[in-house]
Amino acid sequence: MINHFVLKNYYYLVGLCITLLSLFLRIYLLGTVPAGLSVDEASTGYNAFAIATQHRDEWLIKMPISFKSFGEYKPAVSIYIIALLTKIFGPSEFIIRFPAAMAGVLTTVSTFFLAYKIFTRKPMYALAVMALVAVSPLSIHFSRIGFESSMGVATVLIGATFFIWAKDMNYLRKLLFYVFAGISWAISFHANQTTKIFLPIFILTFLWNEKDFLRKNLKEIILCFLIVGLGVLLFFSQLNKNGVIKRLSMTSAFVDVNGVKPPFEIARVTIHNLLQHLNPDFLFFGQTDNYRHGNGIYGIFSFIEGLLFLIGTYFIIKSPSLRKSYGWLVILFFVALIPGVISQPSPHANRIHHLIPWAQLIAGVGLIQIIERVRNNQKIIIWRLFVGVLALQLMWQIAQYYQVYSVIAAPDFQYGYKEAVAYAVQYESSVDEIFITDYYTQPYIYTLLYKKVLPISYHQGGLIKYRFRPTDFDFLSSKKNVLVIAAPSEIPNTTKLLPTHVIEYPDGKPVFFVYLIK
Repeated sequence: MINHFVLKNYYYLVGLCITLLSLFLRIYLLGTVPAGLSVDEASTGYNAFAIATQHRDEWLIKMPISFKSFGEYKPAVSIYIIALLTKIFGPSEFIIRFPAAMAGVLTTVSTFFLAYKIFTRKPMYALAVMALVAVSPLSIHFSRIGFESSMGVATVLIGATFFIWAKDMNYLRKLLFYVFAGISWAISFHANQTTKIFLPIFILTFLWNEKDFLRKNLKEIILCFLIVGLGVLLFFSQLNKNGVIKRLSMTSAFVDVNGVKPPFEIARVTIHNLLQHLNPDFLFFGQTDNYRHGNGIYGIFSFIEGLLFLIGTYFIIKSPSLRKSYGWLVILFFVALIPGVISQPSPHANRIHHLIPWAQLIAGVGLIQIIERVRNNQKIIIWRLFVGVLALQLMWQIAQYYQVYSVIAAPDFQYGYKEAVAYAVQYESSVDEIFITDYYTQPYIYTLLYKKVLPISYHQGGLIKYRFRPTDFDFLSSKKNVLVIAAPSEIPNTTKLLPTHVIEYPDGKPVFFVYLIK
């Protein structure tokens, strides 16, 4: 009976197993790997805590739809989800990262439903593409960090899935699916900064591919985009012009302190950045500017994923029929590169996260072309080879991630601030001042987060004993009854002070020296 059930429901059981694998890869040891919290995660976590407790952000703005944070104005969706979870479970590293992890799982599941429609009458290939997304190094990496990009990818993809499934529904379901697509895309505009660039071009490309259905479903599609328009208008209604200008000056490759660069310079930078993102070292071999943007082991693609992507791209370009059916996927691949190409530094994996799942769908085309070009008795061999290589690759990837990456990435995630703040709290009532170095950037946000300081209390002097500045031992020599938390590189060789405590990275190297000066 069990064997009969398995055989009858084999297809669904495989999909369930891939979903559970995707979930495991994204939540196992989520709160501790990567070790520490990046400064953006800490900011997101504290603003979520502030909303959960006092309905205001760290700047006392009530329920904003764009969070000022460090001046870059973070999107709101992830912060409000984390705020809800914080209200229920309290703040923690796991809670800060959990929405991104679940967005990664939703991306995996949505990919299956989208691929099922794109690869008509080829349901096994939908499972193959789903598996590629489930184990994608790019997806796993950013699903385990509390960045907003995973939420942007998931909401765009969910909207696309509802949109493409709507055309085969009866009128009421079709209407509902177009409404759901509109809602998802409206939310995506508030989910991630790069989505604001990717989404409009994506929708135009998507509509071009579905142009045969536009006239038949014009009223429903108009309703869908009215909902999207409301989401966009809500964003622009509270747009901070100074914030936009500051954001552009921080990240744009085309704008500097002197304004917009000359056309020739813009063209040069565009070509340079595009080639940087197409560089094999970046795409396949793990090149990264820091461990927040990549694990240094794999690039954007894993081995089998990249190979199938190249094969799929080749056949799509070569074959007119495949170009007609799947050419839009190649277009979307390059559209997803735009946020990275027009920004700095370059290349930047987080800003091209929207490659998922379009790159994996192209890889699916590659797998189809390989299997359809071999004899029937060889097809099962190709399938087994695909599954076997994917499994071996994943085992190696997991081992590297938890044994190597978890250790070497700690400095890029400001590891040690949690321990430093905990140590400071122990002495808070017995010292006059607490000096915490800003060598590793923005120590105040970690102090607010780990001390759970309410935003109103913060602005009323909740950190009155704390000083966040570079450590100057000549200045501190005149101080009495103070606690000093300093970076190793700030400590002069001439000092005779002995640390009362040393905070270490996972590999045993010191990150903070703590001094109690009486």
